[in-house]
Amino acid sequence: MSVDSVLQDPAPEALVMELAESTVNIRARWWIKPPRRADALDSRDKVISAIKKKLVENGVDLPFPTQQILFHDQTEETDGVREACR
Repeated sequence: MSVDSVLQDPAPEALVMELAESTVNIRARWWIKPPRRADALDSRDKVISAIKKKLVENGVDLPFPTQQILFHDQTEETDGVREACR
């Protein structure tokens, strides 16, 4: 991966920060010159986009939050009667 604004010396780094329940959290660090705020935001966008592209190209599934919602058939007559709910 190469992003024009990222310096090669010192070299970019990828550090494993946490082995979580369903993810491996990695922190990427890179250096730019000059380190102005606008340049930092621009390089962040380019680096993260390049990382995502490489991961997808290499078949790495990216996690995303999921939520499960269960609906139960319940009326006033069956309120509190678990056997009457599906």
